Amino acid sequence: MATIQAVIVEADGTVRKAEIENSVGGFQAVVGGYFRPLETPDFTVYLNEDGYALRLPQNERIGEVVDYPYPLVGVALIVGPADADGVDTDVPAHIVNHYELEK
Repeated sequence: MATIQAVIVEADGTVRKAEIENSVGGFQAVVGGYFRPLETPDFTVYLNEDGYALRLPQNERIGEVVDYPYPLVGVALIVGPADADGVDTDVPAHIVNHYELEK
């Protein structure tokens, strides 16, 4: 199975870069269930689709890179935009740099 470089933003503020399986199952394992995308022109954030119903904790750190009108909750998975075939790509360098994960 193919892997992808991603940034994972935990609700407690912990942020890490990780190599994950580039599949539905890989993404579900990170966010803890079914997921929904928040797409921007140069990256996609995946969150647990049932986060509000499950009363997952608010994830304030994801708001640093995503402007959204409601609080975002649970673990956030950030990857690059989909390619021409609809396959997600590696997280862009500016996201990694924003969270100061490359030293």
